[in-house]
Amino acid sequence: MLNDITLGQYFPGNSAIHRMDPRMKLILTILYIVGVFIVANLPGYAIALAFLYIVVRISGIKFSYLAKGRQSRFDSSSSSRSS
Repeated sequence: MLNDITLGQYFPGNSAIHRMDPRMKLILTILYIVGVFIVANLPGYAIALAFLYIVVRISGIKFSYLAKGRQSRFDSSSSSRSS
């Protein structure tokens, strides 16, 4: 089960995102999270989702790999509620 969790997991690569300074990645991630919480309308969420899509495409990580990790998180959270 723990092998399916992708949150915080390192993905090896040589993209512009991978080569970016870790401090800058941390700052941009915090700004993105704050931005998502500040947005209060559908077009704002669409822009945030489009930005996330672009960053993932630039990083070269496959969407199927990320989706697999999200699926396992949903499975484990739903099973813990029924217990």
